[in-house]
Amino acid sequence: MFLNISESLYETLDELFVKKSPEDPNSFCMSKSLSKYENILGIGYINKYYSNKIRDTGAFIIIINSNFSNCIFAISKTNKRESGIINKLCHSGDELNILWEPGEYPFLQFIKSKDKDKYKDVKKLDFYIKVTTSF
Repeated sequence: MFLNISESLYETLDELFVKKSPEDPNSFCMSKSLSKYENILGIGYINKYYSNKIRDTGAFIIIINSNFSNCIFAISKTNKRESGIINKLCHSGDELNILWEPGEYPFLQFIKSKDKDKYKDVKKLDFYIKVTTSF
């Protein structure tokens, strides 16, 4: 007996697993299924589940690479009850944002460009992320 599981369920299950690079254990991949109806996609929280370098306070450099966007952020927070300070150091491609609200870890957000043909054959976005040690 074979189970018939839809492709979307496989994509959802795939998003639950952290993909770490054997060459660089401090980098990881966050994936998100692409919706043609959403222009702003919440990719997820960058937390201790993904990287042992991140904490809820501190100063970090976050490097993000994908097929559609590349970005380097410098972020910091000294108090859990305040919002974090986020500086985008460099950026190319589609818009990426990091939100760091009180009581939370940094949250990655992707904003699709106006060119809808760019995503015509894309089902899933992969973001390769590296968090450097707190300084």
